[in-house]
Amino acid sequence: MIRMKTSVSGLVLAVMTCTIPVMAADNPVAKMISSASGIEKMFLFMAVPATVLFLIMSILTFVGFGDHGADGDVDGTDMHGESFSDTFHLFTIRNFIVFFMMFGWAGLAMLRSGSNSVAAVLVAAVIGAAMIFLVSYLFFVVAKLAHSGNIPVQSAIGATGSVYLTIPAHRSGQGKVQVVVEGSKIELKAMTDGEKIATGESVTVRELSGGDIVIVDKA
Repeated sequence: MIRMKTSVSGLVLAVMTCTIPVMAADNPVAKMISSASGIEKMFLFMAVPATVLFLIMSILTFVGFGDHGADGDVDGTDMHGESFSDTFHLFTIRNFIVFFMMFGWAGLAMLRSGSNSVAAVLVAAVIGAAMIFLVSYLFFVVAKLAHSGNIPVQSAIGATGSVYLTIPAHRSGQGKVQVVVEGSKIELKAMTDGEKIATGESVTVRELSGGDIVIVDKA
């Protein structure tokens, strides 16, 4: 798969290109900034560019050109069953963007609701930090799903799992099984040489039967 590494210079160029029209004098965002107080402008100048950058990175990631976490978070390579804690890195480009995006918008919302500046900064910092973990986990789940979709069927040979859809006896029809391969749960069409295997029973994948069908035995 072609993967485009997101560089700092590329992100800066992208945000400059995208925020120029946003800051135009007749733009609603520009009017909001011009009417804001000093600290409100600080929050806005953090939130607006960070939001544009986050949208760009998200689009690139979800269409397959991003690296699932700029600067080494979840890089979309072999994950082999790694957990979220194994792949999470705090100091990444994306996490800084997420923090400043949420810090800015949360701080602005706090001020507009009548909170004082100190409370706004503290609450915004907590929300920004919390969103780092939430967004990182979301990208982790997306990367795991993408990885599970790329696992070759032959890797399932020898794997154990459970029957999801009843498998008819003696290869008279197809059922479905769910097995764990390389740390990811995948669903496969399955047949058996023995008696019918009901939903929920444990099975072991013995061999392939052409295409993406596996032959299973009761475990």
